[in-house]
Amino acid sequence: MQNFGRLSHSTLLLVWSATGLTLTGCGEQRARAKFIEQVESAHGAVTWPAGQALVCDIDAQLGLNAPVQARLTCDWNSPRATAVLKDGTRVVFDGFDVWVAPESANPAFARELVMTWPWLLMAPVKLRSPYVQLLALGDLPYTGAPRPALRAQRYSHRREAGYDGYILYADPQTGQLSAQAYVAQGAAAANPDAPEAQAVTYADPVQLGSVTLATRWEFWPWRKGAGPCGDYIGFAQISNLSFAPADDALFAIPAAARRLPHADRITDP
Repeated sequence: MQNFGRLSHSTLLLVWSATGLTLTGCGEQRARAKFIEQVESAHGAVTWPAGQALVCDIDAQLGLNAPVQARLTCDWNSPRATAVLKDGTRVVFDGFDVWVAPESANPAFARELVMTWPWLLMAPVKLRSPYVQLLALGDLPYTGAPRPALRAQRYSHRREAGYDGYILYADPQTGQLSAQAYVAQGAAAANPDAPEAQAVTYADPVQLGSVTLATRWEFWPWRKGAGPCGDYIGFAQISNLSFAPADDALFAIPAAARRLPHADRITDP
């Protein structure tokens, strides 16, 4: 069994040019702690059962692409995830690389299935993960009324490979996560004005034990200074949620698997 250890958090500084907002030092720390506590409380994060992974079905339709249907298994204690598609194709993120089996398979949205979407699903209960760095952004514009926001930089076990960046929005009334903005996997550059910059908004929360997770996602373009906006991109429906023991075998590299080339990382929206 691999020992991945904990990752140290660096000192953080933010200058948010789009709004003129600057949060530094104690002000940023207080805002970050408040955001984390409210979201964790609203989603029951501290009640997550030890040693358990999340298992669910996902049915996604994005633009004119073919529907994606898969069974997801997402580790709570690491970035690892596995997806099994309806045709039996298996996609695994072992924390270092994305693998596809059989070797001949070329599933659409392979990286999203095991890297992006597990985070979109489990972010409210993984804010204290050692593989995530957080930075409070204060209140940012959000379809009519500003909402508390947080920047998350999510690393894999290969930290030097860079990170995927997200902006998280919380509902000021319920404390639940209401949206995330991010740059789609494989984007050539982290350009906030590129079509790859998009947001997912959350609805239909359900309880699994004492944990609350959203089961309806809608995808939209995203812009600084506006939040989710523009023409509807697509949706994802989450169903059949359950816990399962997070055995290493769930995230093992399949036999005769093909490793996908490393995508460009350091992708901040």
